[in-house]
Amino acid sequence: MRTKTPIALLLLAGLLAAPAATAQKVEITPFYGFQFGGEFEDRLDDHGFDGVDVDEGELYGVFANFALGEAAVEGGQVELMYLHQDTGLQAARLFGPRLLDLELEYWHLGFLYQWAPGQVRPYLVASLGATRFDPVDIASETRFSWSFGGGLKLMFSDNVGLRLDGRFYSTLVDEDDDVFCDPFGCYHFDDSTFLFQGDVKGGIIFAF
Repeated sequence: MRTKTPIALLLLAGLLAAPAATAQKVEITPFYGFQFGGEFEDRLDDHGFDGVDVDEGELYGVFANFALGEAAVEGGQVELMYLHQDTGLQAARLFGPRLLDLELEYWHLGFLYQWAPGQVRPYLVASLGATRFDPVDIASETRFSWSFGGGLKLMFSDNVGLRLDGRFYSTLVDEDDDVFCDPFGCYHFDDSTFLFQGDVKGGIIFAF
């Protein structure tokens, strides 16, 4: 398992928090959870597989949230998210073989809106960014992705709390625009391939 990237990101989040804390509310939340795998079309037809699955598994990462304007507790936040999953690709059939090991990363910038400026703060969140596929012994690839979800913040004090978060992710794996023609004309249709995943996770909030 390669761990340099998440460690470096945690250090970067801390550096970002230091200057921002003097101007606005900042929340740093390391998290841990479970990622639900997704299925997408397999382009390697010579292997004879109908498709491949991303294995379900554990995940970890970090949120960095910055309040907009004076909205330190209630209102909008800009959110940076890094998520890492050690997983693999498996043939999408019963007892299908594991094809390769894979590291999956999400790098997202999003907007979070939370209500109730008390100890219990429900929220909704949406984000855009990139999904990085890093197979073992194969060149990595990066694709556009987006997510939406929501959760709950339980604040024990002004500076420490618990965050529970769940999300749905969609990654554009392969963009393809096919054309179908008949005697009456030609028609374009989208035959793009997407990877869909979901997760549940929790972490400790450190607010500044």
